[in-house]
Parts: sequence; C-alpha cells; structure tokens
Amino acid sequence: MRCAGENTQASRQVPARVLPMLPCCAKHPSQVLRCSQSAARHSNCTCTTHGFIGIFSAEIWFFCLIRRRKGQARDMDTEHDWSMADQVRTFDWSRTPLGAQDQWPVALKITVDLILRSRFPKCLCWGPEMITIYNDAFIPILGQKAFCLGQPFSRIWAEAWDEIGPFAQSALEGQSIFIKNFALMVDRGDGLREGWFTFCYSPVADETGRICGFMDTVIETTGEMLAERRIHLLNGELRHRIKNAYAKAIAIVRLTFRRAASPKEALDAAINRLQQLDQAQRALLEDTGGTLEIRTLIADALAGNLQDERLVMQGPTVTLEAEQVFALSLALGELATNAQKYGAWSNATGRVWIEWRQSKGQFQLVWSEEGGPPVTPPETSGFGRELIETSLSHEFRGEAKLDFAPEGVQFTLQARLD
Repeated sequence: MRCAGENTQASRQVPARVLPMLPCCAKHPSQVLRCSQSAARHSNCTCTTHGFIGIFSAEIWFFCLIRRRKGQARDMDTEHDWSMADQVRTFDWSRTPLGAQDQWPVALKITVDLILRSRFPKCLCWGPEMITIYNDAFIPILGQKAFCLGQPFSRIWAEAWDEIGPFAQSALEGQSIFIKNFALMVDRGDGLREGWFTFCYSPVADETGRICGFMDTVIETTGEMLAERRIHLLNGELRHRIKNAYAKAIAIVRLTFRRAASPKEALDAAINRLQQLDQAQRALLEDTGGTLEIRTLIADALAGNLQDERLVMQGPTVTLEAEQVFALSLALGELATNAQKYGAWSNATGRVWIEWRQSKGQFQLVWSEEGGPPVTPPETSGFGRELIETSLSHEFRGEAKLDFAPEGVQFTLQARLD
C-alpha cells in the first residue's frame, strides 16, 4: 500500500526506530506493523486530506500495545524490560481524565512513547489535573510510595506540594523549570526524610501549540549532598583539631621547659610529650567520627615503649571523645616514661596492668605496676603529674589520682561517660 507523493529512495533512509504512521493508513495498521521497512515507506506521505506530514512512532507504540493485549507479537526494542510499558498498556485509563488510550491525542502518545523508551528517570504530568505517567527509571524516585500511575502529581507528592507545586503550575503555563540540588522533605513509604533532587519541568504542547502538560526529568542527588555535608563537617572538625593540637603543643613545650631541671631534660620530655600528642592526633584522623576506642588508644600510646608480654590490658569496648583521647594519651605517655625510668619497666621482670570497666555510665581505669624496684615518692609535684591528674580530671569530668605505693605505682581514673 502506498500513499500519494511517496518517495521510495528517501524513505529507505529513515531509521528503523522511527516508525511513522499516517491517519490515511490507520485502516490498515497490520501493514504498517508487518516490518519497519514497510512502515518507513509512509514517511513522505503528502496526503493533503489530513493537513500534516505524519505521526511518528507513537502510533506504532500504541498499536503494538493493542496487539500485545490480543496476545500477538510486538515489534519493539527488546533491550527494554517494558515493565512500566506493560502497566501503561493494561491500566484502565478510561477511569482517569485522560480517557481511553485510543482517544488520546497525538502529542500524548508521542510523549508517553518517549518517556517509556528513556533510561533516564522521567515522568509525564498531563492536563490540568497533572495525571502521571512514568517510566521504569522513575520508580526509585518514588521509593515505596503506593501505586502512582494515573494519579495526580499533587497527590503523589502531597507532602512537598507547597515547595514544588508553584514550579509545576509554571510549567503548565509554558515556563521551563530547572532546579539543581533542591532539598525536599518527602515520604516515600518510610516516613518523612530529607532528599535532594535536580529536576527539569519541560512544557509539552500539542500540534496546535497549546500546553497540555509537562515532562519531569529528575535525578536524585541525596547521596552526593549528604557526602558533601559530611565533608564540610569533617573539614570543620579537622580545622578545630589542628588548632586545638597546636595550642596544646605550645602549652606543653612552654610548661615543660619552665618546670624542667635542665635544658636536656626539658628537650627530652617535650619531644616525648609532643610524640604522644602526635600519635593521638593521627589515630583520631584515621577515625572520621572524631572518637577512638580505648584499646586502640592504649596500644597506640604505648606502642614504642613496651613489650607485649609485660603489659596486660583488660576491659570492654569504650569509645572516647577527642579531648579525652588527647588527655589520656599524654597521661599514658607520662606513666610509661616513669615506669621505664623508675618503675616496673626499669628491670626485666616488672609488669604493668591496665584494666578498665564501664557500668551504667560510670567509667573506671586503673594502671598498676608490679615486679619493679621499691617506689620512692617524689619530693615535688612535677608537670608530668599535673598532666596526669589535673588534665584528665578536667577532660573526663571526674577524678584522677596517682599513688606512689611501695610495691608499685598505681593510677586510678574515675569518671562518668554519657
């Protein structure tokens, strides 16, 4: 079957995906559906009876749906899983303002065909009621919302309509809308949650130029925005930690040199304390949450000062905040240095026990030494002891006590961890 004005040579160059069909051929759709080549022969029809050159693949899509409804084969893109196409085909549109499919205007058929063929999330809102038709890629945007096909757009996104409603109305009035990373509180079946979306509302006109609806092309950017927010928070935390560590380092060096008996003693003590501070800072930077588990803290703080068999650690999992990590790391460094010079680690047999427990918010840590030489209490209180007792008491909002018992040094920290 040929239409007047057919140009066979030109029609052969029409891509197989573009399957035009003219109203003058509507009486014989089977001839058009038989193969893409026979359909393409109608692309240059100049039938003046109908006043326009042809209707593109929307008519083919429509007739394919009708044929499949009758159990016949369809000539469609086999790479598409067609789950939403099946639902569009079987949906009772006569119960919506759109009416039965065979009464749909050409512009609606073409746009629905475009949406269903796309692998990008797309949704069509048609008519003043904004009746919704969407593709497979749009389903994740809906989440666990109830079945939304054929529903008004305003009903589907009722919880966010105050924000997006004006954009939708502007699109119906012919204005193209593009919004990037727009924050919305949406309920997708799991309660109200914050989400971010980049979307475009593109007005859709019929053959007369009248705006009949709009196409919503959207991508969710929630993951990217949450990651960006997280990076911003981490950068702020990092700046705070660096500033804090710098202030602590200055204070430690100043007080160490002020209290030391000699420049060499001051230098050695300052280097040791700054190394402890650096070790704590490194451990915290490896943990993006700004906290550190106490066993990791102890292992890092004492890593260069002991042999495993001469240290016993015992206690449950306890997480400490950054300032507590700094204070306890410095205190452990002081205790380890003292044990090496005068206490349990100054000979070949002494041992150190570190035990901690936590119950109902109450936290206790005990450092006890055994097997070392008899302990002689110092005549004066140095900066090391001040670091151990005063700093820990402040950061843990508890009590820190250092006891120079003859059988071995014992240190006890009692605090409340919320």
